Amino acid sequence: MCWCIPADVDLAVYFGRCLGAFILIVEVLMLRAALTGEALHTTFEVLAAVALLMTLVHVHGAIRRIQPWTETLEIVFYAGMLLLTLLFWPVAN
Repeated sequence: MCWCIPADVDLAVYFGRCLGAFILIVEVLMLRAALTGEALHTTFEVLAAVALLMTLVHVHGAIRRIQPWTETLEIVFYAGMLLLTLLFWPVAN
């Protein structure tokens, strides 16, 4: 994508903006599901996928020791988010 590593230090900012946009989409899905009940099951699927993949990403970084301890601590947060998502999974009426 024409980034020159490590000269282009703005790459991290770019990735941050992309992740921020993705998280806003997830938050809008959650708000819509909470207010209207629309796409509730789909929203839980998205939340479970986010929690699972973010747990795996952070575990990978911890195993390779390529992230700050604060990122490793997020493993507990994302694993907890996955557990809560599964515990509160909507059931069919």
